[in-house]
Amino acid sequence: MIDIIKQTMSVITDLTDNILDYFQINRKWKLKIYFLNQLVCTKKIEKFDDISDIFKKPYVCKVHKKHLFKTLNTQVILIPEKALFQDEDKRELHINCVVYEGVGISEL
Repeated sequence: MIDIIKQTMSVITDLTDNILDYFQINRKWKLKIYFLNQLVCTKKIEKFDDISDIFKKPYVCKVHKKHLFKTLNTQVILIPEKALFQDEDKRELHINCVVYEGVGISEL
């Protein structure tokens, strides 16, 4: 009887360990975007091979800070400028961005 209980306990612990490992490996990265040294938005991204992949595309963020843009709700296009901090344990990447101002008429 004790052997059966030990076997079921070992099976249960193995199963929970496998489930925890699966979620730990497949957890997404959080990209925390800063503008003027203030956190404006957080995006979830899939795995990335190189940090230069993050800097290749602009990000569209909804900003709810009145003191930055003089309106309560604003949607801004931000271009990554430099990486601030990368935390492997929490799977977070902090980057500083600048506002994309668009192109001139001659560049169209």
